Amino acid sequence: MQMSPLPAVLATASLTSMTQAVILTDDFTGGLNPTLWDGSPFIENSGMISAVNDRLEFSASPAADLFDANHFGSFSASSVVSGNDSWTVDVLSFLAPTGDFGTFGLNEAIALTLTIENTNNSQDNLEVSLVAGDPFGNGSSDKQIRVGLRNDGSDETPLVSGLLGSIGATDLKLSHDATSGLVTISYDTGGGEVVLGSQDISAWDFDADKNLTLALGGGAFSTDTTIQSGTIEALSGEAYFDNLVINSDTSIPEPSSLALGTLGLLAFLRRKR
Repeated sequence: MQMSPLPAVLATASLTSMTQAVILTDDFTGGLNPTLWDGSPFIENSGMISAVNDRLEFSASPAADLFDANHFGSFSASSVVSGNDSWTVDVLSFLAPTGDFGTFGLNEAIALTLTIENTNNSQDNLEVSLVAGDPFGNGSSDKQIRVGLRNDGSDETPLVSGLLGSIGATDLKLSHDATSGLVTISYDTGGGEVVLGSQDISAWDFDADKNLTLALGGGAFSTDTTIQSGTIEALSGEAYFDNLVINSDTSIPEPSSLALGTLGLLAFLRRKR
């Protein structure tokens, strides 16, 4: 799979105009939209994800209970979008200030992740995450946006890393152009859409309908083999999704506006399926 050639700076997107039509939405008011999600969430260890307080919240117990384990929770929706069509997936993601989660040790983080994967072969997937903590072990905790790519069972390679400071609410977006096969990754913290990069998914091992599974998930994890500090946790209201919208067609950023952050060259998440 080939990554699109991109400049090594972040840039604000300029957009072309195309017709949009809403396919599915979920604002999690009163629970999950039953026409969208497959059923029960995937849960690992003490991670938890549920539709409460009119949003989709991720929580995890204190890290003393998380020792030597990663803790995830995610909901999946099969075949709601296809690699044959153009679409956008747009979701509000919120992480509290890093200090609200406790003290992060080296390599520890809490993340919310928007993922699309090949329904026919889950080894093909693309994800964008809003991360709080110190996943690279550099001794400073911050908010970050990271994009991970996994193909044919290999470990994920982050395409993008950028520090966001104390930003809480972030709009994460994946935009697919059926003509080019590119998925464009962007975010908006309130100052305008910023394009992180794009990835060609046309060569994935699809079935004839090129069905894709959408997932929203959270995790408390360490990029080392253990969670070391014993203090991080995610409580209700500290990590959640809201206002998911899936549109057909899309406004695709102009190629000249694509940009790629240059920070971070290490894989940061191991997918748990």
